[in-house]
Amino acid sequence: MLYYVQQQIPSDDLDVRDFAQTQRWMALAYIQPSQVAKEIALEFSKLREQDTSELVRMASLTETLTEQLA
Repeated sequence: MLYYVQQQIPSDDLDVRDFAQTQRWMALAYIQPSQVAKEIALEFSKLREQDTSELVRMASLTETLTEQLA
């Protein structure tokens, strides 16, 4: 799975890129949870309050991965 989604991350299509990154984090959460936690924290730090939809998406992802990242 990681191999496939990593090929999609450089896509010109923002939706494809976001989906691929999310799938990458979901897969890595099981084998490298501390790395994923760092990457998600970095993404949160880049967001502004005006980026409401992206904040919701990232919060939902974080909630989904809570158990794996604990």
